[in-house]
Amino acid sequence: MNNGVLTRTGFAVAALVSVSCLGAMVLDGEQTRRHRPHPPADERSDESRDPTSPLRLREGSVVTDQPGEFKRTADGVTFLPAGAAPPFRMLENLALERVWHLLDDTHEHQWTVSGVVTEYRGANYLLLTRAVLRASPAKTPTDP
Repeated sequence: MNNGVLTRTGFAVAALVSVSCLGAMVLDGEQTRRHRPHPPADERSDESRDPTSPLRLREGSVVTDQPGEFKRTADGVTFLPAGAAPPFRMLENLALERVWHLLDDTHEHQWTVSGVVTEYRGANYLLLTRAVLRASPAKTPTDP
C-alpha cells in the first residue's frame, strides 16, 4: 500500500514539474516576441511603413526570367531589374560566383535572371538559380 501512495505522489510531482517547465518555455517565448528588434513586414501596420520605401516581395516568392543587370557594390553584388522593380542584394552561391567571374570580362550586359526571394531585416535578397547573359545586339557595319 505504501508503494501506491509513493507512486501517486511521484506522479503528481512529475506532472507539476512538467507544467512548470512548460510555463517557463511559454513565458520565454513571450519575452522573445516582445524584444524582437525588427518585426517581420507582415506584422507591421500600413501606417508604420515608410511610403517612400519600395515594396518588398514576400519570402519564398519566385523571380522568373527577369531581365536586368548586375552591379558590384561594397557589400557584394546587386541585381538591378529592368523597369521599376526594386534592386535585390544577391545571396552568395555557385551560380553567383559564375556571374562574378563574367562581370570581370563584361561591361553593362543585360542578363535574364531567375531565383528565390528571401527577406531579412526589411530588405529583399535573391538566391540565384539561373542567370543567362543576353547576347548584345549585333552592330551593323557602317557604310563609308
